[in-house]
Amino acid sequence: MRVIEEYTFFGRTVKETTLDKITYIVFTQSLFGRIFNIGTIHIHTARTGFLGIDFRNVKDPLVVRGLIINAKDAYTKEKEKEKGE
Repeated sequence: MRVIEEYTFFGRTVKETTLDKITYIVFTQSLFGRIFNIGTIHIHTARTGFLGIDFRNVKDPLVVRGLIINAKDAYTKEKEKEKGE
């Protein structure tokens, strides 16, 4: 399981990381964003060649943030379970 940021204009850039490399998540929302329920989610990573992954203009950003956190927790529990077997 991983998180992927991809964008294109003339070229193409793709950043991806596995859930275990996420160190923390920052959520920001301007006044305009609060009115229209959009925001930015920045995922900080460890042991990667880049600083993090940014998702801008995310609809329902708190819900998306929660989904990422839940996925990371489930991934961590699964890895711990595999180590215990």
